[in-house]
Amino acid sequence: MQRIALLSLGLLLTAFVFNSAYATQILIVTDNGNVFPIANTSSSSATGAGNGNGNGTGNGVIAQIVTTNPKGLVIAGIDSATGNSSSLRPYNKVNTGTFAAGFQTSDSVQKMYIPQINAPYVYSNGVLQSSSTPLPNILSPSSTTILSGSPSSTTSSSGIGISGPGTLGILLNSGLGSTVVTGSGITGGGSAFFGTLIDHTISPTAYDGGTHGYTIFSSNIGTTSGGYTVTTPVNKYVSSANNAYATYTWGWSACNMSAYTAWSWSCGYDSGTGVATVNGYVSGSYYYVTSVTYSTTDQYAANYYSHTSSSSCSAKGGCSYFQSGSSFVPYITLYDKSPFVPLTQTYTSDFQSQVNFNPSYSYWLIVTPTSGGTTIGATNYDPSTQMFFKVTNLPANIPFQILQNGVVGVQGVTSSSGTISLSASQIAAGGQSSISGELDIYPNSPAYVGTIGTAVYDTVNNQMFNIPAASQQIYTSFAYVQIPMAAKTNIQNVVDNATSLISIPYLSKTYNAGSSMMVPIIPGLKSISFSLNGTQTVLKMSSIPSNLGISIVTSGTNSNSGYDTNGASLQISADTGGEASAIAPKDGTMYALVNAQVSADTSYTTSATYNYQQTATQYIYEVYNPSIGWYVKAPCPQDQFQASGCTDHLSYASSSAHAGPLSVYVDIYVNGVFSNSQIIYYNPNPIIQQTSSVNSWSFSGSNAMAMHYPTSQASGIVQIPVHAGDLVEFYMRAHVDAYGDPISVPTGYYGVFTTTNQVCTGSATINLNSGSILTGIS
Repeated sequence: MQRIALLSLGLLLTAFVFNSAYATQILIVTDNGNVFPIANTSSSSATGAGNGNGNGTGNGVIAQIVTTNPKGLVIAGIDSATGNSSSLRPYNKVNTGTFAAGFQTSDSVQKMYIPQINAPYVYSNGVLQSSSTPLPNILSPSSTTILSGSPSSTTSSSGIGISGPGTLGILLNSGLGSTVVTGSGITGGGSAFFGTLIDHTISPTAYDGGTHGYTIFSSNIGTTSGGYTVTTPVNKYVSSANNAYATYTWGWSACNMSAYTAWSWSCGYDSGTGVATVNGYVSGSYYYVTSVTYSTTDQYAANYYSHTSSSSCSAKGGCSYFQSGSSFVPYITLYDKSPFVPLTQTYTSDFQSQVNFNPSYSYWLIVTPTSGGTTIGATNYDPSTQMFFKVTNLPANIPFQILQNGVVGVQGVTSSSGTISLSASQIAAGGQSSISGELDIYPNSPAYVGTIGTAVYDTVNNQMFNIPAASQQIYTSFAYVQIPMAAKTNIQNVVDNATSLISIPYLSKTYNAGSSMMVPIIPGLKSISFSLNGTQTVLKMSSIPSNLGISIVTSGTNSNSGYDTNGASLQISADTGGEASAIAPKDGTMYALVNAQVSADTSYTTSATYNYQQTATQYIYEVYNPSIGWYVKAPCPQDQFQASGCTDHLSYASSSAHAGPLSVYVDIYVNGVFSNSQIIYYNPNPIIQQTSSVNSWSFSGSNAMAMHYPTSQASGIVQIPVHAGDLVEFYMRAHVDAYGDPISVPTGYYGVFTTTNQVCTGSATINLNSGSILTGIS
């Protein structure tokens, strides 16, 4: 503790001595050999928070280092259209890239409503105008089945309209292929999904709302087996033994007619339903129902019964008696909660999605409409010739983002012709599935298009340029050489001498009195050369005096969000921070005492719906099934046959959602090159505000998690060995992640699993409430 206290005191003294001394000099040397000594001036700051100390010449030139703390995002990708985003920090690694773009939270943005994602538009005066005639609907019913209630349907050029209470099953027209499906009127209590039947020999006839599921099979009873035990053959597939349910129903009626002094009639009837036993075995991923059995003590529930009798009397007064009775043949009903292999997710809000129908399959559409009616339509879509979403007449090479439900799914840059052209796969990869959305463009924010080496984002001059490099990265300048102009000055041919000579043409212009030339400090910068009113000038970085002392880091918030639908692990990160920079006045060890208050919030959800495509199963074994007491055909030998049948040896790993930890790092850069990163705060224990987890390969898997990191204090001391003249940057970076495991697809011996819907959504927000960096050297 004593050592830390002394070190802190030494740092404070260093800052005090520097701020009260003006003896240090630097030199500007021209090509003609002119030497201009520069005297130290008072501190100043550039855009954002920071400090700087510089020196001026007799001709009014001042040079000093200042720091900025920009907030925003950078985007990089490989197809000049879509990419991934990261919070602004000095270095962001890029795996591969053919474009980079950046924007700050203070940049101007135009937000435009997208009425329908699957459509072409023309940008005009800040709005999107449709530029095509709608394609005709190709969806129609082959037949319909009322599963519950009293719904009805009509077909029009916009699709199949469903109205009325209840649920309607629609067997669709055949020959459908690659389509774009649109559903409207679903939000507010409706639902819809597409799928094929597990067993194509059945046809659902009713739906009880989920208690037992769909009625898939009904038959009069079979033969009795001793007494009143009835077994009825079924031989149908259901989704699982747990999802299967069976009942038997019976009834009878009888009438008596008698006459003593007058004729009289009396009739009676009765009926009932009981629970039956489902017999079968596991077959692949499904359950094969061989028969349904029930036992009863009632002759009417066991078989059909009918009789007629009569009698007469000759006694005084006479009498006559007649009796008849009958029962209807009892029948069994088999239910399945999930008799469909889903092609899509179950939509519970209005949607638009690219759906690939197999032309040789029969597909069902199951719809529960809202009170206002629901419409489901589809149009042909050829991904080889059609763009899913297209906008023309936009500004060229500017960043854009497409949002749905407030979450960014697709982002990138417009083309050199001012166009956004996205395929269905690009839209889907961003998780976009709603009918409408929002397009945000940043018309005044910079982008670079080309192979990325080190793409430099100059936030002060609002420019982006590329430096050839072996590894790909985006470098955001947080430190600048500021050269204020005392008089009107013409600056030309600005070149940074770093690992190579880097020309910065946008800095070449005439500067008015009172303005400044802000030169970004790039990796490896040694000197800056430029023509000053026609005189070639060289400014060496090592000659700029040290500006050790206190830097106040501007408070701020950064947020990031994203979708993913490819099943891979999605990681959403957010960073915020600021830096202090200084020129080392001597060889030694430079220190930074860092203090910050930080907080964060994250959320992450992952969900998937699974399909199972069963391979052809050969029932080549005859095994004894103890659950039904006789031999059956099976695809596995007796030693692998269990009481419930052959198992598919399913393998399933859950897909979990995670968040955090909240960490504070100090990244150290020497002469613009990353040196190392030291952690000063680590919090792996946030407050879990909400979490849920459902994992069942039979239906779907989903996880959700939301976490909060309350405001915490972070502090620490970091150090780096330096040589006199080194430019050292200490970047304080608060960081948090929201991420999840890759979506796990189950595996089995008898078939192949696929996912019809897999979506990961993550968001992360990090807050820097306050911060400071105190630098010194020993």
